[in-house]
Amino acid sequence: MDDSIKLSNIKLYGYHGVNDFERENGQYFLINLEFFTDLKKAGLSDSLKDTVDYSKVYESIKNIVEGPSIRLLEKLAAVMVDKIFETFPQVSELNLEIEKPRPPIEGSCIDGVSVRINRSKA
Repeated sequence: MDDSIKLSNIKLYGYHGVNDFERENGQYFLINLEFFTDLKKAGLSDSLKDTVDYSKVYESIKNIVEGPSIRLLEKLAAVMVDKIFETFPQVSELNLEIEKPRPPIEGSCIDGVSVRINRSKA
């Protein structure tokens, strides 16, 4: 499927990480999400009911990031993917990337660490 909706550079604050100080102090997470769904009907009808309401997708992601602590970025991403597929059955595939812009790694060349998940329902 070639039709998609993309949410870019979502910046949310959460309390996730392996280290205690990450879960206590929190940090920003950057999220990029592209999900695939058939947009033909919405393109003809001009009706929100014929597409995926991306504001609701955003709210789902926000609730997860601002919710209970998760240790690994991999788990955080997997929870988001599962929630999107569960809540929006018309989404057939998605690409999700979560970046931790200030990872707890010593070194001057680290701008961020990210996890990318590409999943399909099939």
